[in-house]
Amino acid sequence: MAAARAAADEWPEFRGPTGQGISPATDLPVEWSSTTNVAWKIAVPGSGWSSPVIGGGTVFLTTGVPGAGDTVSLRAMAFAAATGA
Repeated sequence: MAAARAAADEWPEFRGPTGQGISPATDLPVEWSSTTNVAWKIAVPGSGWSSPVIGGGTVFLTTGVPGAGDTVSLRAMAFAAATGA
């Protein structure tokens, strides 16, 4: 079970470790709301431009933030998977 949990903690690319969108995690919640089964939330500036990935206990994502004129600045963001810090 520990090996399955460790594999579930890593999501290194879009659609997961095998590219099939399948996770070995078990006993996952099947209902969500703004407060139910949510570990943490954080405001992300701009427009999300990626599927989040998880590695080494960190959630990584990219976002596009409006720049000068019609430009967009691409930003990489990282959050602690356990807390959102």
